Amino acid sequence: MATTERINPIKKIQALFEWTRPFRNIFGLVPGVRIAWQIRKAMWASSPGQSVDVAIPGWKYPIYLRTGTSDAAVFCQVFLDKQGFFPIPKTPRLIVDAGANIGLMSLCFANRFPQSEIIALEVDDSNYQLLIKNCRPYDRILPLHIGLWSHSASLSIDNPDANSWSFQVNEVPSGTPGAIAAIGIADLLERYGHTCIDILKIDVEGSEYEIFSRGLNEWIDRTSSIVVEIHERIKPGVTDLVVSSLSEKGFSSSRFGDWWIFSRPWLIQCALPRLQHSHKAQNSLRPPETTV
Repeated sequence: MATTERINPIKKIQALFEWTRPFRNIFGLVPGVRIAWQIRKAMWASSPGQSVDVAIPGWKYPIYLRTGTSDAAVFCQVFLDKQGFFPIPKTPRLIVDAGANIGLMSLCFANRFPQSEIIALEVDDSNYQLLIKNCRPYDRILPLHIGLWSHSASLSIDNPDANSWSFQVNEVPSGTPGAIAAIGIADLLERYGHTCIDILKIDVEGSEYEIFSRGLNEWIDRTSSIVVEIHERIKPGVTDLVVSSLSEKGFSSSRFGDWWIFSRPWLIQCALPRLQHSHKAQNSLRPPETTV
């Protein structure tokens, strides 16, 4: 007679509690278990597309994730792997978050440095809608539905069926149906009234090749620190391109998890009064309320 192996409920509870260990190590016992449960829900909920809210200890506002997407994996990268907490030597005045996804890195920046201005760029519309929702309580984050490129252009997502953290883009002719606007770094600074960038974070699934292969001299002398995830498997040769280009410009490099961190003495010509003035204009450009 066939027998059915019964699962010991105590062992199951022990296994679940052990699964929460990384969360407990980061957030503490009670909040860690609570956050682990929400992340588990986001990973394995039977109904995709539902919203899960996560309360981070010490943060005033919750984070929202979608079930059935890569949002939970992004959360684990940012918080458990501490990718959102790489060392920053002083308070940045302007941070550009290119490839912002649903905004978790921008939220880390905003909670670490409440006085910093943050411009968050995202190409995918679904990610962008949740980026708006996550960032709306933070007046100093400006979410934009545009991509970062070497120049102003139109882009198309090459792999729309991919996980929401791995979209790749390519330039297409202006006027192409469904195309997404893109902007170069120099044009971004000019459009939003900033003189330079203290931290330029780039995680754009291979588009860093385009960003660093053309027009570098138009903006590099206005940038102090660059934090980039380099996707060599997507764009062979991009690591050498980025490292050599920035080394020639006087940047030193270090590693922090998946990040390459390029830095040099921070620029002093970033005028705080101008940043404060531009913030008023940014608020007028904030997106409408979303129901995600």
